Amino acid sequence: MGGAEQGGDRVLGTYGGERPGPVLVLVGGIHGNEGAGVRAAERVLAWLATAEVPLRGRVVALVGNAPALAAGARFVDVDLNRGWSSGRVAAARAGELAVATSEDAQQRALLGALDAARRRASEALGFAVLDLHSFSAAGAPFVVTCASERTLAMARAAGLPAITGLERQIPGTFVEFCCGDGAPALGVEGGTHDDPATARQLSAVVVRVLRHLGMVAAEDVDDGGVGAGRAGEGDGPPEVVEIVYRHAIGPDDGFRMRPGYRNLARVREGEELADDARGPVRAPRDGWLVMPLYQGQGDDGFFLGV
Repeated sequence: MGGAEQGGDRVLGTYGGERPGPVLVLVGGIHGNEGAGVRAAERVLAWLATAEVPLRGRVVALVGNAPALAAGARFVDVDLNRGWSSGRVAAARAGELAVATSEDAQQRALLGALDAARRRASEALGFAVLDLHSFSAAGAPFVVTCASERTLAMARAAGLPAITGLERQIPGTFVEFCCGDGAPALGVEGGTHDDPATARQLSAVVVRVLRHLGMVAAEDVDDGGVGAGRAGEGDGPPEVVEIVYRHAIGPDDGFRMRPGYRNLARVREGEELADDARGPVRAPRDGWLVMPLYQGQGDDGFFLGV
C-alpha cells in the first residue's frame, strides 16, 4: 500500500499511486488565515496511511500560500486567489512572470506543483482539484464551482449547496483557472476559521469526493470518522445558488457587516446588512447571503445569490 509520503515546502504529502485511478489534488491555505484546509488535508493523508486504504489513483496535498500561513494572514501583499487569469498562468508556465510580490512567487511554486501532479494523471482516468477554505461568518458550509456537468456532479457528491457564477463577479480565482484548464474543481468552504469542526467537515467532503471518483469504495473503507460531517443544513438554500451580485469594498470605505449574519441566510431587498462611511448598506434584491465579511483583510463585503 502506498503510505503517505512527505514532500518539500509545497507538497504536504501524497498517498497511493500503485493502483490505476484518478489523481486528486488537495490545496490548503491559499488564504493564510484558513489553516483548516491544511489540517484537513493532513487528516485525510493520515487516515489513508493508518488504515492502509486500497486507493485507486493518487492523492496529492499542496500548500497554497506558505508565508501567509506562517503569518496567519489572508495574504502578504495581494490575494493569491485573484491572479489566475489565463495570461498570468501562461506567463508563469513560460517562466516569464515577474516576481513583484510574495504571492507571485507562491503562484509560480503552486502552479509548478499542480502541473507536476497533473503529469502523473492519465486522460482516461482523470484529474480533479479540491481547494479547501474556511470563512469568517457563521453558517452552513458550501462548495464553489463552475457550472459544468462534471463539476456539478462532484458538488452533488460533496453533499453541500453549490455556489456558481462567482467567476463573473471576481475573475481570476484558482477554481476558475482549474475548471478552464480542464479539471473538475471545487472550492470547499467548510466552516468558520476558528471552529475545530471545520477541518472535519472539509475532510468529510474529501472522502465523499474520493468515493464519487471511484478512488475508494464505500463498502470496503472504514474511514474511522474522518468522513463524518454534516452534509448541509436541512431548511436552507437550493442545491445550486448562482451569484448575481458582489458588494465590492475598498480600504477607505469603513465597511462593517451588521452582527449576526450567516452564510446562506435569506435576505430581502432593502434589508440593512452593513454600514460604511456613506451610511447603511442595503441588499439590492432578495437573495441568499454568501460570504459576509467579518475579518480585516478582503475586498468583498458580501455576495448575493439566487
